[in-house]
Amino acid sequence: MRTISQVANLTGISPRTLQYYDEIGLLKPSELTQSGYRLYDDEAEVARLAIKQFGSIEKYTEAMKHNLEHFSKLMDDWQSQIPEEMKADDKFLKLASHRGEDVASDSIQNLVKEIIAYARGNAPSELIGDDRQYCNMIIELYSNDHLRAVIDTKYGTGSCDYIVEAFRTYLCKSASTTL
Repeated sequence: MRTISQVANLTGISPRTLQYYDEIGLLKPSELTQSGYRLYDDEAEVARLAIKQFGSIEKYTEAMKHNLEHFSKLMDDWQSQIPEEMKADDKFLKLASHRGEDVASDSIQNLVKEIIAYARGNAPSELIGDDRQYCNMIIELYSNDHLRAVIDTKYGTGSCDYIVEAFRTYLCKSASTTL
């Protein structure tokens, strides 16, 4: 059995980080002494080696912090790499630009159909599935808080919710026509 200090010395991972790994369940000690000290056995050693192989969570946290602090610049850089012809043909942007219009209107539902048709023509059917599966995938993706921040930054506040609602409406209309 090794103490947390011994494991820290072997790995170069700080004792505080090892304590944090214990707190989040990433690397639990094999046992605790009566005094509450953490002890690690050979199984914990294997987990420790895996963590060392992948590196410290701290470096990923720092990278994530940096990315969040520089989000708008990263988005601008990413946007600048998209060819103008692709931007002009951005069907989700076209849909989002109609924010405020009734998502059940024929014009909005035709845009949703256009997006689905475009996806069917440009992506493997295994990835797209049927219309219902594709719509559910879009709804799930665009319901993600992180993606919402990206989409709303790119297309304007409320765009993500509008896109989700347009696809939900399409699903409801499709379900009612198949009954």
